Amino acid sequence: MSLTLFCLHNPRVPISTVEQGAEAILNLAVSPALAGRSGLYFNGLREARAHAQVDDTEARRRLRRLSLELTGLADD
Repeated sequence: MSLTLFCLHNPRVPISTVEQGAEAILNLAVSPALAGRSGLYFNGLREARAHAQVDDTEARRRLRRLSLELTGLADD
């Protein structure tokens, strides 16, 4: 399958192919170098820093509220 994901803000910029995405997921699942490690963020195959909004409590609250509203799910 020859598909490529593109950046939403600039559709001319390729992000990754399906094969590259699959490789990254498989690496996270089976890599001995990552065994026993959690709470990490990755950009493809490279360890990366999470976006600053990860630590923004209000941003997380707004995202949860909007997600529940859009999906029609109840807040448990």
